[in-house]
Amino acid sequence: MYAYCDQPVRHLDSGSRFVLHAMRVWVDAVQHRTCPPRALMIAMPQRELVPVIGDLHGMMLRLHSHGSTPMPFGELKHPAITEGEAMMLSLWAMIAADEPEHSRASIEALVSETAASPMQAAMVRAAACLSAVGLAPVGRMAVGTASGAGE
Repeated sequence: MYAYCDQPVRHLDSGSRFVLHAMRVWVDAVQHRTCPPRALMIAMPQRELVPVIGDLHGMMLRLHSHGSTPMPFGELKHPAITEGEAMMLSLWAMIAADEPEHSRASIEALVSETAASPMQAAMVRAAACLSAVGLAPVGRMAVGTASGAGE
């Protein structure tokens, strides 16, 4: 988690930037009292990503409804990764790396016991779909930007 906190969003790999943006879109939709799945659909016009929408919505809904701690997310264009986002990006990287024991322990620290299994299953399905289209949310910093290149 600490590898991500307060880091620039542009330093994330494309898959992690994608899930970060999707989570922010979901939170923004809830704050504006609009439909989160519709907002996600608009935010990702690629047809191959449509199956991910339901799992992203389910995961965020469980985090929102069954969360054990407040999870602050940044505004859509916020340039840095917030603490809540850092926790989620770490979790996404564990899921993408197929570390079920570690990811399960992290999920159980974030949500109620009844929400943990469905949340993990949704994230595993979403990560598999994202991986299939080259967007695995592994969290690594983008090549050539970690040292400040391109700033």
